[in-house]
Amino acid sequence: MIATTSNEKKAARLLELGASNVINYVSTPDWGNEVRKLTAGQGTDVIVEVGGAGTRAQSIAAIAYAGVISLVGHLAHDTTGMNLLDFTYSGATLRAIGGGSRSDLEDMIRVIAAYKLRPVIDRVFPFEEAPVAASSMERGGRFGKVVIQHH
Repeated sequence: MIATTSNEKKAARLLELGASNVINYVSTPDWGNEVRKLTAGQGTDVIVEVGGAGTRAQSIAAIAYAGVISLVGHLAHDTTGMNLLDFTYSGATLRAIGGGSRSDLEDMIRVIAAYKLRPVIDRVFPFEEAPVAASSMERGGRFGKVVIQHH
């Protein structure tokens, strides 16, 4: 698993969590080609794309032929879009991931329980502090999920 991040502290955490390689996208803005180097020119089979328009071009550069790019976020607010010709040549599939249905959620909970998966949580806020939680999300810099707890 190859991860990208913006700083060395987060990179160290990602390696502790099991990433085989971490690329700092600030010091290596052409991280798609770095992924290619790390995979002996093949690219990666699956990309979880959280940047959106600002990082899709790098995801296309990093994807293996006929790979899948799962679009789950839009954190990089660049509006340059993507080169459709490069995307066509990649043979990749771009799949948007949404919230899913109740049965999808129930299936996910069963898998999490069965495999004892533990999400990485940055901070838990009480429901009354939901606006503070939202501000925390806007500021960035966190590692893991921000949780709003309701009793």
